Amino acid sequence: MFIAQHLSASELEAIAICFDTIRQVHRRLASNDEVLANKFNNGLKQMMEHLQKEMEEETSETRKIRTAVLAKRGLVQILVEHTSTYLQ
Repeated sequence: MFIAQHLSASELEAIAICFDTIRQVHRRLASNDEVLANKFNNGLKQMMEHLQKEMEEETSETRKIRTAVLAKRGLVQILVEHTSTYLQ
């Protein structure tokens, strides 16, 4: 599967670890950890569904790589947004 080639388990694990750290900080600041987890999970699910569809439709290997890199950027952006929200 193309996605597995470009969104490695170690990268997804690193993102999950960052997210867990954000949740730990959030737990100290507020009591709605479940809301934060749901927002992240929903965002991740939507992004992966969109990515899967794009990868299936794309024929150019270069464009597939570009799509995968943009997806990684999107995952990091979710982390940045949640971090900045809770560090204000």
